[in-house]
Amino acid sequence: MYELYSFPACEKCARLKEQLKSRGIAYEEVNAGLGDGRIKLKELTKQYHEQLKRDNSGWLILPMVVSRNGGSIEIFQGEECLEKILLIAR
Repeated sequence: MYELYSFPACEKCARLKEQLKSRGIAYEEVNAGLGDGRIKLKELTKQYHEQLKRDNSGWLILPMVVSRNGGSIEIFQGEECLEKILLIAR
């Protein structure tokens, strides 16, 4: 299963959620702006800060999808999320 880190007002995040739903791809949404979701995002950024892409202002690029398979983790950000997930799901 995938973790989708998103913010409520993020249009790109909303589009990705719709695309995942329409393709029957299961995911758990993590609201990166509130409570436990914010804590989860902070832990993820601490551990994988070198892998994460940021925009010119230093903000993390969303949407961000995390795939955890056993002990490995893959992180997809921005426009590449859906196509990378579709490659894995085949």
